[in-house]
Amino acid sequence: MKGYNPNINSGIEDPRIPYYIYNQIGATDASQSNTEYRDGGFISIYFGSKGPFRDGNQQNSISLFGIYPVGGRYDDGDGGTAAAASGTGAAPYRFITYADRLYLEAELIDAGLATGNKRNVFEEAMMASMEQVDYVITTFVKPTQAVPALYNTSAANNYIFSVLAKYDAANATKKTEYIMTQKWLSSIGSAVDQYTDYRRTGYPILFDPNNQTMAPGGFVQPQLMETLLLMDLSQKLK
Repeated sequence: MKGYNPNINSGIEDPRIPYYIYNQIGATDASQSNTEYRDGGFISIYFGSKGPFRDGNQQNSISLFGIYPVGGRYDDGDGGTAAAASGTGAAPYRFITYADRLYLEAELIDAGLATGNKRNVFEEAMMASMEQVDYVITTFVKPTQAVPALYNTSAANNYIFSVLAKYDAANATKKTEYIMTQKWLSSIGSAVDQYTDYRRTGYPILFDPNNQTMAPGGFVQPQLMETLLLMDLSQKLK
């Protein structure tokens, strides 16, 4: 979502990030413990990590699901330790939304199992996925904090147009990847559907912590690698 993945979305940052993820600390604030992965205020660990800081207590520092998938808090950049009163928790579980239906239609057209203009349907699906963020927040979550609208904003439209530009330049196989990756992002909080789509199609290309392009420095933060190498060297010299 940050646009780091050279495989598909290089340079395209997703405007849904502050709706999806809440950072409890600011970009330059100190964390509770040494962090394994940090990008500004975003703190996490790699899935299946063997890193030295994977077990450190980050209860008040680690990034959490935000206002859209779980009815938590919108990330306005101010940070703050999450508590029961941070959000309403009233986000519904989404089974098959209108956006999901459109992504399924785009996939069927892409596979030759339905007729229609798959690019147009794909564009409609991305637009619907933005609109449903606003719908869930205003209809169900009803937060007390001020949350900006997402649908039809310049940020949302620029994101969609940027994805479509890469989609237009892609080959047939890559087009399928774009459709399934956007469906995956839209389906946040519905892991069953995400996993089923991945088993069916092999997309999206999942994060590999051993891949230096996807995870600079391997299992630990890039800025920690030099320290760890020096520690390893000192041990060998003893």
